[in-house]
Amino acid sequence: MSNGAPRFTEHDTSLNLWLDDPKDPAVKATRDQLVDHLSARGFHIENDQSVDALIRDDYHTGNKGALEFNLNLCGRHLEIIFFQNVVRENRAGGEYDFDKREKMPFLIGMQYELERAKIATLMAGLGYALQVKVKRQGMAEITHRRDELAEQHRGIYDKQPESRNSTTATKDTVRDGDAIYFRNHDKRWFSGTAYYHINNMWWVLLPCGEVMNIASFELRHTAPEAGLKGQHFNDDDRKKKQMAAIHQAVARKNMRKIEVLRASLTPENSYYVLSLKHTNRTDAHITLWGQSGCGYRYSIAAAGKYSRDEIMAHLGHYNGGDNIAVDAETVERLVTMCDKTDRDLERQAPTLRNTPSNWHKLIASAIATPKHDVIPEVFRTKSGKKRKAA
Repeated sequence: MSNGAPRFTEHDTSLNLWLDDPKDPAVKATRDQLVDHLSARGFHIENDQSVDALIRDDYHTGNKGALEFNLNLCGRHLEIIFFQNVVRENRAGGEYDFDKREKMPFLIGMQYELERAKIATLMAGLGYALQVKVKRQGMAEITHRRDELAEQHRGIYDKQPESRNSTTATKDTVRDGDAIYFRNHDKRWFSGTAYYHINNMWWVLLPCGEVMNIASFELRHTAPEAGLKGQHFNDDDRKKKQMAAIHQAVARKNMRKIEVLRASLTPENSYYVLSLKHTNRTDAHITLWGQSGCGYRYSIAAAGKYSRDEIMAHLGHYNGGDNIAVDAETVERLVTMCDKTDRDLERQAPTLRNTPSNWHKLIASAIATPKHDVIPEVFRTKSGKKRKAA
């Protein structure tokens, strides 16, 4: 922020005073008056013991009941932040939460509003009127933001931006007021009116009044061609949506829907990879490989499926004895619903019970005879010896 007239502003529960000169004695004098005011209002105040002793005099903490604050002086910036720890999300404390005012319980919130008003009155008496943030929408927000930037970057909106900052996805030039199209992060197409922001970023005013900040190389002047229809989601997006539907079906114990969704998610002749190495004798469920060889899962819905060609190309890796690859049809026929899994987040999930009976059927259906003996831990005798699965 550039130097200028003193400003007293607020953001959420943070009140900020920006002065002209950090060497001005009024900076610390204002801080001292604020400390005296809070003390007179019944706040317990002390220096912040968490900061270095060399600068501790400029950092204060305090509380009045459940309402707490941090008061910091850094250069020409004086800031007081109110917070509470009754209702919070951040494990480090309420001072690190977003939306502090919204999270405050009713009585603490009313206490904060009272103290905020008292501080605003004190600061107004010192010549610093609180600049209340006005919530703007649509073109009013764009105009206001451009006016602010124009003060810091004179002439920024007096001429057309450079080519590198105004070239669209189709190598055209975008100008203020152009009707444009773009795809959002969720792959949906949007249309709106473009207005220059800064560098290669452009504000796009949507018909609903919402303002979005989009890079020039994502904009285009022409509507999506017919050939783009149906391409709102790529393969990864499609798989994520199908997996979400599977988890919903799992929660409802709809095994038929799970079967249909799993079939649509992967091609025919697909296989699960079962890990003997990561399935202990005491485990209730058999461990399967995750998708793309990443991690391990108990839940069939979260496990990965692999094609026959992929497995046969590296048979020793997928089906060497420590792991076996079994066709999806056989695996899914043995699935049962469990109330809780040990490694998955779902409270209910389709799993394979770690029983000798299931292992016999799975080993018999392996894609090929493994190089090494397949001896699940569940076949271990009480004496510790192993016997082969027949």
